[in-house]
Amino acid sequence: TYTINSANPTGGGNYQTFADAILAIQCGIAGPVVFDVAPGSGPYNEQVVIPQIGGTSVTNTITFNGNGVSLVSASANTNSREGILLNGADHVTIDNFVIDVFAGIYGWGVRLTNSADSNVISNCQITALANSTSTNFAGIVMSGSATSATTSGDNGDGNLFQGNTINNGYYSFA
Repeated sequence: TYTINSANPTGGGNYQTFADAILAIQCGIAGPVVFDVAPGSGPYNEQVVIPQIGGTSVTNTITFNGNGVSLVSASANTNSREGILLNGADHVTIDNFVIDVFAGIYGWGVRLTNSADSNVISNCQITALANSTSTNFAGIVMSGSATSATTSGDNGDGNLFQGNTINNGYYSFA
């Protein structure tokens, strides 16, 4: 179990950013890994990109406990719209985050793609642009495209979405 706390530098079991934490596990894992985000340590103004991580399995999972912390993404990049991207990531749990994607030109709360299988997105509050008539804003997206929320493909299987609240956006779930 590790912490993510923006008030403390990376080292000694703490990661200052999500990017630092993900970089540390990109070489693979040999057991279950938990990242507890320090309550009150946000908001975190970054896009969280989780690639396929070697060694993940039903027992060797990766869990991000958000503890109600805000993750804010204000994208102006057409190919990078999401607050959290699971790009081929398997056996990852994203729990109890406030994900705000309403301030940019594009805003998808969470996107799963590239066979992102057996993941859990739970107890998150995702807020996209209010009264949007643009497909650039969505809560949760499973798409093979970085620019279209509705592109088919092998985007993921066996994923669980529970207890989430999605506010606004053109699509709540696409």
